[in-house]
Amino acid sequence: MMMKQLVILANKYPNEFDPNINVFTQQTAWTFADLGYECVVVCPSAVNLNKTNRKLPLETVEMTEQGNSVRVVRPCYLSMGQRPGPLNKQRVSFTVSNYVGAAKKALRDFSIDPALFFGEFLCPCGVAAAKLSKTTGVPSFFQSGEGLYFGDRYFGNDALAKVFDSLCGVVAVSQNNRDYLLHAGVVKPKQVLISPNGCRGDRFYPRDKKASRRLLGWDENAFVVGMVGRLETEKGPLRLKQAAESLEAVYFACAGKGPQDPSCERCLNAGPVDNSELPIFLSALDAFVLPTQIEGCCTAIVEAISCGLPIISADRSFNYDICGDDNSILVDPDDINAIAAAIARLRDDGELRARLAQGSLDRAPRLELRKRVASIANWMDMMTNGALATCKVGAANV
Repeated sequence: MMMKQLVILANKYPNEFDPNINVFTQQTAWTFADLGYECVVVCPSAVNLNKTNRKLPLETVEMTEQGNSVRVVRPCYLSMGQRPGPLNKQRVSFTVSNYVGAAKKALRDFSIDPALFFGEFLCPCGVAAAKLSKTTGVPSFFQSGEGLYFGDRYFGNDALAKVFDSLCGVVAVSQNNRDYLLHAGVVKPKQVLISPNGCRGDRFYPRDKKASRRLLGWDENAFVVGMVGRLETEKGPLRLKQAAESLEAVYFACAGKGPQDPSCERCLNAGPVDNSELPIFLSALDAFVLPTQIEGCCTAIVEAISCGLPIISADRSFNYDICGDDNSILVDPDDINAIAAAIARLRDDGELRARLAQGSLDRAPRLELRKRVASIANWMDMMTNGALATCKVGAANV
């Protein structure tokens, strides 16, 4: 008899053509599996929007490093997208409806017997989790990790509140995300758990800086700052470039892809870095600088913290759960002079650099992914009065 399963609903998931997309979703699924859960990822593929999706297998089985399996099921569906724009509600309603239909078909066709649905982000996955809960009676949750709240534009808050009346709870990655949801009135305070993003400490930890630089071909004695993220206005690669170029003896590196190109004489990297190589990239930096304008809770900052880096980032509420005076200098992300001044402080003050680096290392254990997933699992189990326990295979104590 098949065990009941924890079903993670995803919109994007790593694959053979794009192995670095939404790796945090994959690592969450793998961590659930390593904690003893029968885990299935249902990630419907929008075949009309991305030709690559047509080449993906309908089902694969991934193995974690600990030898536990995660099934990944990719039913096909038609999408009209979900970015804000003309005919928001009609387009998103069509997309969500087809996503839910594809998920239901996957449950039937692949013999998935869910004990719980967990949607990765509000739309379409969180809404789909709530809708599936209404039709199946299976408890549902979703994670709110968006940088901005668009629920009102997608559905209208009153309509969304009715959809979410079947939810057991929401995991908000920051106080900021919790406030979005409560201000909109779509969930109740008692339904929300605040749990900042985490990363795997067995992957993200400090390596020797000089050895890391030798691997990358960087000057071992240069002062180098860097960022990880999509190369677009919101993340600020060009603001970082301007700040670095205004200072003497400062180099920078950007790991990511996107429409902006920060390449210049001072730039040591301006393109993608494979996720498996990110710890080396981060360990080669003197400080992590991300002048980001919009976040839920930035996983790239969490990974930099875990690698023991001083942080320079935005003085905005989405950072307050993971950054403080002990490990960071927070500035106006739109103020090039303020970004440059913060970089200069770290370049010129080795004691400050060391103190903030130690602050990051002190914070890192609190941001360990295994602890985060275990605490979320315990909370979901409590919120469902033990229903989640039916899909355990013997979760490890953490």
